[in-house]
Amino acid sequence: MKRIVALSLVMVFLNACSGSTKIKSIVDFTEKLTPNSSQKVEVGSSHVVGDFGNELSFIQNSAISIKLKPISGTSYKKISLGGSSIVAMPSIAGGNVYSVDCYGNVQSVDLSTGKRNWQVPLNADKGLITSAVLVYSQEKLYVIADLQLFELNAQTGKEIARKSMSDLVKNQPLIISNAFYVQNVSNNLMAYNSETWVPVWVYETWPETLLSGTITSPVFAGGQIISNYSTGQVVSNNALDGKELWQLNLYKESETSLGYAPQNASCQPIVINNDLFIASNNGYLIKVDITRGAVVWQKRVQDILSMSVSGNTIFVTNNARQLAAISISDGSVIWTADLQDPKRNLTDKVKATSFLTPIVSDQGIIVLAKDGKSFIFDATTGSLVRYFQTPKDVISFGINGEELVAFDKRSGYILN
Repeated sequence: MKRIVALSLVMVFLNACSGSTKIKSIVDFTEKLTPNSSQKVEVGSSHVVGDFGNELSFIQNSAISIKLKPISGTSYKKISLGGSSIVAMPSIAGGNVYSVDCYGNVQSVDLSTGKRNWQVPLNADKGLITSAVLVYSQEKLYVIADLQLFELNAQTGKEIARKSMSDLVKNQPLIISNAFYVQNVSNNLMAYNSETWVPVWVYETWPETLLSGTITSPVFAGGQIISNYSTGQVVSNNALDGKELWQLNLYKESETSLGYAPQNASCQPIVINNDLFIASNNGYLIKVDITRGAVVWQKRVQDILSMSVSGNTIFVTNNARQLAAISISDGSVIWTADLQDPKRNLTDKVKATSFLTPIVSDQGIIVLAKDGKSFIFDATTGSLVRYFQTPKDVISFGINGEELVAFDKRSGYILN
């Protein structure tokens, strides 16, 4: 009875705040961005990409604009990834998609035919795995399933090596030449020699907190490995010896905070040249100079869900269902666009959803939504070029030549 009364009081409070009888959606509580800049958007030059991998690969290489075939928005080719739910972001390379399912089966599927090239079971007992990540690099696959790291030949699936891990890994590893960097849930960053699997160095910080928030992966630039931790720390380490170069605390750097709760990144940080861009979960977009670990500017931008960078512009989506173009130089807002069905009934309640990383392409800025509502916007003006439906519950995307492939937990969908 008490619970019902409490819920009624909350509903009355929301009605009073809105000045009407309509209950506010969670979308209404995110402060909308408004343009305040006279700057012009300039995106990076257009390129066809090769073995590009997955959404995280796109984020870490998003300074360019991707050349894609036109998206019709009316049909798409479905590629089955097997009957079981996948548990790691798939990777695309050489016209094949690589995935790992909840039983530890790793497989390669030909994107042009939809046929399976090979499948390898990692779990001899075929038991469920609780955590997995997968990454492709130079014709090899690296899969971390629970507490085991597997190195596989990407052409055949044959196991090359395996190594026991001390703790679970949920962040996608970084592979640079013969160095393998991985961050575990206990907030340890470890470097291995990927030829011998001998540990090179380990950096330890405060243990995992209960409020871990969004899982993000380390980024590399200028000889630095930059990691975001669940404690709110952003740390730069020398890639060769692990020596700490600088450290920021997102709690300290923010003008306001949510009590004493640690603040961390709300989406994957991005580094372009000497600039690091971080969206904190307490409502700030921050630019950091990585040569000295100093904040260049920070702007109030609430509830950022995803982010990419191209040319002179940061493109962000937020919980208010907006796409915004934000200047790299000073954080001012160049334009905004609504991420809503243009033919919707304006009296309908606006529901929250999540958006994948904005894709800067020669077709425009492409935004794929989990609720199946997807968009292409003109990069210069923010005007809507096309609204189209995509499969619901997409979790990531990849690039195959000039094809855009979206993934849910069982299938891939070629959208052009």
